[in-house]
Amino acid sequence: MKKEIVRGLLADLHAELLKLDAWEDKPPSESALKSLQPFAVDALRFNQWLQWIFIPKMLYLLDKDLALPNVCGMQPMIEGWGRECGGNVKVLSRVLLALDQQLSL
Repeated sequence: MKKEIVRGLLADLHAELLKLDAWEDKPPSESALKSLQPFAVDALRFNQWLQWIFIPKMLYLLDKDLALPNVCGMQPMIEGWGRECGGNVKVLSRVLLALDQQLSL
């Protein structure tokens, strides 16, 4: 059940990034994707991290029926990115909070 909820929230996350015009066609450089910093803050914008690292990793875990993270805290990151992108990120913030809650159960 939890995995179905998480999969649905990932779809919502994807949809919200599309609505905000924050879904990119071209991936960042390989070196940016290999950042070891939390949320790749040194190399990626938050939406890029969500698109190119978080969502694919979560889908991989779900598809392979592997354990999901048991602690998650992404929602606070949206505030800074929301100011940066100038978009209305209220729905995106709610989706991230729901993901944080599901993954931290």
